[in-house]
Amino acid sequence: MRECITYCCSSLVLWVLEVRLLLSLEPDAPAQLAGTVLGPLAPCTFLASKTHMLLVSGCANSQARSRIQRHGTEASALAASSTWAATSSTVFSCISGTPPRQGQNRRLNLSACSGSGGIGRGTPAGEEQILAEQQGSEKPPQASLIAMQPVKVYADRRSQPSRAVIIFCRVNQIDFEEVTVDLFKSQHLTPEFKKVNPMGQVPAIVDGRFKLFESHAILRYLASVFPRVADHWYPADLFTRAKIESILDWHHTNLRRGAATVVQHTALAPFLGLTTSPEAVEQAEKLLMQSLGVIESVWLKGDAKFLLGNPQPSIADLSLVCEIMQLEILGDEVRDRFLGAHEKILIWMDKVRKATSPHFEEANELLFQVKARMLQRKAAASNQAFEPSTKLKIASKL
Repeated sequence: MRECITYCCSSLVLWVLEVRLLLSLEPDAPAQLAGTVLGPLAPCTFLASKTHMLLVSGCANSQARSRIQRHGTEASALAASSTWAATSSTVFSCISGTPPRQGQNRRLNLSACSGSGGIGRGTPAGEEQILAEQQGSEKPPQASLIAMQPVKVYADRRSQPSRAVIIFCRVNQIDFEEVTVDLFKSQHLTPEFKKVNPMGQVPAIVDGRFKLFESHAILRYLASVFPRVADHWYPADLFTRAKIESILDWHHTNLRRGAATVVQHTALAPFLGLTTSPEAVEQAEKLLMQSLGVIESVWLKGDAKFLLGNPQPSIADLSLVCEIMQLEILGDEVRDRFLGAHEKILIWMDKVRKATSPHFEEANELLFQVKARMLQRKAAASNQAFEPSTKLKIASKL
């Protein structure tokens, strides 16, 4: 009889925890409830664990399921502990993502949220101390966060992935220091920069002792580590996140390969005095047109505002739009030849611009300056080519 009552009480408490998690209510109440009810039931915590497994198996939402599983495990292990009620606010805020205080977006010390399954949004620097003071105790040793220097972002704004990272940091108020790496001066090939990124490419970041390159990986990292980054950029929902990942993977082998090759051989190579390949340009143009068609027909179907029909932009939207913006270097006529038939893409790009304004325009200023210089040089070359031909015609008449 006693075991039956204990089983029912444990089930009720864990059910309350589940409801509180799903509704994102205040974290203190379920912690106090669990500490009050489960404390005397420590000899039967195995029953609570069993009930917790039933809750997990019956939960349809994957995110909620993982959160309940973590909470259930902690409830079973800490039921007999008299200190659980004092530390529960920190644990719950770490997992449920307590909103940080006003101010600069600060990164997490990931060890403080080790129970949340690795990198994730949690409590910002200093929040645990406040919660601990409210509870009248010292800061829990596992909830310590480290005050760190701004993230160093190594970038060249003429690089489309660099602009994506800079815009993302600006929009989300991430404290960062931009370190310019001039690609035209080959600064990306210097020994100093290769200590940051052995591949010799931008962008790259240094966060304390942590170094990272590849723009998609950087965007994922920043979206995960800084708690004030809105969820729509890199959703916690695993199904939506997986679809965003698939777009990012597709980007590098399709849209980027097409657009970057066209820009390189059509605009940059002549500007920098490098050799061009007409065959490569022809193949890249075909791939670019195919990629633009895929974006419209697969991810911008119907009246979708952003990729996948999402109401707000993700890191995939930002990354792909920055890639397409690089076509500006080709000049208005060539750009319109690629984008003129894709009205949905033009509308989508404008929505991303507005969602990230004014940082989008500011990050692209250098791109338009490069475009103007290229057009001037192209016009000057055309004039020089025109003058000898005119003199030749006049001489032949004479």
